[in-house]
Amino acid sequence: MGVDAQTQPRSDWPWWLAALLGVAVMSWLGLAGFAWNDYDTEASAAFARLIDGDVAGFLGLLPAYGGSAVLRAPFAGAVAALGGGELAVYRAVSIPCLAAVALLALVLVRRMGERGRSTAVRALVLGLCVVNPVTLRALEIGHPEELLCAALAIGAVLAAADRRTIAAAVLLGLAIATKAWAVLAIGPVLLALPARRMLALAIAGTVTAVVLAPIALAGSPATLVTGASTTGSQIFQPWQLFWMLGDTGTSCRSCSRCWPGRRCRGPSARRCSRSRRAPSRGSPSSRRRAG
Repeated sequence: MGVDAQTQPRSDWPWWLAALLGVAVMSWLGLAGFAWNDYDTEASAAFARLIDGDVAGFLGLLPAYGGSAVLRAPFAGAVAALGGGELAVYRAVSIPCLAAVALLALVLVRRMGERGRSTAVRALVLGLCVVNPVTLRALEIGHPEELLCAALAIGAVLAAADRRTIAAAVLLGLAIATKAWAVLAIGPVLLALPARRMLALAIAGTVTAVVLAPIALAGSPATLVTGASTTGSQIFQPWQLFWMLGDTGTSCRSCSRCWPGRRCRGPSARRCSRSRRAPSRGSPSSRRRAG
């Protein structure tokens, strides 16, 4: 048993090295800058306040996923204290998200090794977790917190499968505080836990509340509403949940019956398309313009 404990770190160091290399590669490819991505439009102003030492302003300008920024604020503060600018802060709050995914990959690799999986299969899992186009895309659009949230949610399920109730609850609470979609992990975590499910829910809720409490305490209701509406991404909008109930139409930007930028629905689509057509030369409107 002692021999296994001594040889385990030696056998793990190649995996750690590979994970660190993957994080370095993805950082080099995806963190060249943040101009024109969602971080620039949604979160950069808040972190700029943090660089200036205005913690209240930082908390007041956070977007709807402000919990993730609270969790990463110590990294931003440390870099800002060392004289780093906005780009350095962006990298400082993004690399920990990559590190979280790499740590998850190492956990999976170790679990697979305990179950006798081959080195090739474990290397494939490590590579898919750390170096993949989804991770690169998340960095490019300015949402590295998605990686952190996914790693925390999956870690919560793995901890629950190992009957580690406290660890699973804490990870689940951190995931929900990071991004609201992590509530989808509540079901898998509760199913994986053999007992003490209510305790896990209570701990997860407490952890989430603790992370989000500074945002609620620092801002007025108007500030909170402004921050919650700061989601400039065009990837998904709430009304898209009902897309299957509608019908297709042409894009309408000038119809008084439709919202700007939305699509006309049903009969209004035909009215809008007719209203946008250029009048013929003999039509009364064209004669009025000519006169």
